[in-house]
Amino acid sequence: MVNPRSYKSGDLVGLISLSGSMCYYPDCIERIVRIVEGEPIVQAEIAHICAANQNGPRYVADISDEDRRAFPNLIFLCVAHHKIVDRNQGAGYSIETLRRWKVARETPALAELRGLRDLTEDRLQEMIGDALESAHDRVGDALARLEETDREAASLLAAVLDEVSSSGRFGIVPDPDAAMILARSADALSGLPDYAPMMATASENLRGLPEYVSMIVSAAENLGSLAEYAAMIVAASEKLSGLPDYAPMIVDAAERLGSLPDYVAQLNSAIRHLNQHR
Repeated sequence: MVNPRSYKSGDLVGLISLSGSMCYYPDCIERIVRIVEGEPIVQAEIAHICAANQNGPRYVADISDEDRRAFPNLIFLCVAHHKIVDRNQGAGYSIETLRRWKVARETPALAELRGLRDLTEDRLQEMIGDALESAHDRVGDALARLEETDREAASLLAAVLDEVSSSGRFGIVPDPDAAMILARSADALSGLPDYAPMMATASENLRGLPEYVSMIVSAAENLGSLAEYAAMIVAASEKLSGLPDYAPMIVDAAERLGSLPDYVAQLNSAIRHLNQHR
């Protein structure tokens, strides 16, 4: 009797190859194998489209155990998606759904394999050129959008792109160093769309900055010796710390002395009169 979990080595290799070493769940980017401390670790599980056992999700009675373990009935799922797909006896994830996932994941790789059967050196060169030319067009469009928000970064990437494509119509594969620069640049700029609105707002707010540079420089020069007076300012503030308590008395005294100028002339006359009769 065949064990439905006893997989053929060819089927396993086929799954890894045609899946691109990725989980079959749509848009999942989890890799089947991950390198940890230099050691390959399998972090995905084989899932049956039709259950391997009678109590499993999506069980179909009229197929053989040989068919259950065969390549057409198998997909790779990361641990998290395997649990989601099989919970509640597979409710929400039908046989047809998983078969669509399998076709969608494997079709591109199958097409490439069929296309390579009669591949010649000239045809390979042509395919590489077409692929790179398409990539050049996409990068050109991206640079145009990037230039609207960061001209310096766009100029740098444009220079790298010109260097890569200097051979004309992409007749050769790009230099690995240039490819690495592009890859790192793409990673560094991956979140740019999220910050572009903030960058645009900041540029608008700083539009008039050049007009104020001279004023800022002058203010900085005037404040250059501020540290020397800091201690004096602190001492003065401490001496004036009780000023609010005396403010009402100062105001009252100021009001009483407000008419003092009117009596100055009379006081001067009285002083002269006293001096004459001494």
